[in-house]
Amino acid sequence: MDKPQYSANLQNLLTVSRDEALRLKNGAIGVEHLFLALIRLSEAQGHILLRDLGVNMQSIKTKIENLYGRATSDIVYREETELPMLRQTMQIVRRSYVESRNMKDGTVRTEHLVLAILGEGESTPAQLLHAAGVNYEIFLKAVVKLRGEQPYSDGSELQTPDFSQQTSDDDN
Repeated sequence: MDKPQYSANLQNLLTVSRDEALRLKNGAIGVEHLFLALIRLSEAQGHILLRDLGVNMQSIKTKIENLYGRATSDIVYREETELPMLRQTMQIVRRSYVESRNMKDGTVRTEHLVLAILGEGESTPAQLLHAAGVNYEIFLKAVVKLRGEQPYSDGSELQTPDFSQQTSDDDN
């Protein structure tokens, strides 16, 4: 696998996700922190598309904060505190790269990250997006419509990729 090239917004999102984990006094970066960072980055295409699909980002933010913001950690957080990324979060970031490759994009963007979250389906953000009426297929169609192109250059049908059998050296 080639080394992924991340857009400036996605790089910023990954940095802000650490800030979100620290703000909520969580000991690791989870998918929910990635999504909270996306909510903060209102200029990011992933955020704009979700908002255009009618997702109430503030409502999702409040729900995530209510679920994850109750940490009573004894850890003293400093700016230099290292926070690990949870395995599920790392898998989502890897899947966003796969999404960008499937769409023949040279750069991994925030919309690929949202597709990866929706494709995984088990995280709190994915469940909240599903409850808001947005699933993988709906979001993919919105991305395709925005770009005015076919989702995959080979003309294949829209479908949720099956990542269940996907492994990497990092998983071992």
